[in-house]
Amino acid sequence: MDVGGLKLRLGAEFVRRYELERSIGAGGMATVFRARDVQLGRPVAIKVQAHDESFAEASRERFHFEAQAGARIQCENVVRVYEYGEGRDCWWMACELVEGFSLADALETAGGRFTPVRALEASLQLARGLK
Repeated sequence: MDVGGLKLRLGAEFVRRYELERSIGAGGMATVFRARDVQLGRPVAIKVQAHDESFAEASRERFHFEAQAGARIQCENVVRVYEYGEGRDCWWMACELVEGFSLADALETAGGRFTPVRALEASLQLARGLK
């Protein structure tokens, strides 16, 4: 699988202890994989961002800040960050894997619009995470 020019193999061990199983999401900057922590025997999410030569320092700082901020937050509404690393070709972080669906998926299922009660429930969960 190609992630910003970085070649990753599903089923292969990634940075010492994680076995990549499948891609579960991608954004403008990174790809997230479902993986297995072979050392602890638990599922994790691995976020991988290939080095961006044109914005290398700014991208590295932003990714590092995200990992540090995520590691400090202790809230059931925010994914826990377990580990962060920098390789020759990428930055990565191992995070708690949360099974389920995204807010975007929930909105799509609801026809693009939540009921007032569902909107309030989602807003409260978001506010707890931001707190």
